Amino acid sequence: TATSGTGPGTVTIISPPSYGSLILTDLMISARKVTNGEVSLQYTDGTNSIEIFGADTSTNPVRIAIPFQGRWQGWRDARLDLVVTNAVPYTVSIGYIKTLDSLPFSEWDEFR
Repeated sequence: TATSGTGPGTVTIISPPSYGSLILTDLMISARKVTNGEVSLQYTDGTNSIEIFGADTSTNPVRIAIPFQGRWQGWRDARLDLVVTNAVPYTVSIGYIKTLDSLPFSEWDEFR
C-alpha cells in the first residue's frame, strides 16, 4: 500500500484483521526538508505505541528503503500509523502481510 500527503497529523497506513496482526515485508519513506518537521512510523493499538522509524526533516530530506528480513510483526490489533509534524510533504510505501497469528501486547513486548 502507498500514501502521500502534506502533514501535519496522523494517518493510518494499514489496519490488521480483527484479532490479527501485520507483518512488514518492505518499507519506503521519503519526506522533504522542512524546518521543525518530523515523520514517525509506529505500531499502535490505541493504548500501546512503539515507534519503528523516526526522522527529523529540519536539516535534510528523508529517503529510506528497507527490505525486512525475518518476521517484523506487530501485536494483536496493532495498526501502522504515520505521524507528521509541521507541513512535511511525504510518501510512504509499505509491503505487508495480514495474519490471524498474533500475540497480545504484553506477550509481544516480552519477546523484544
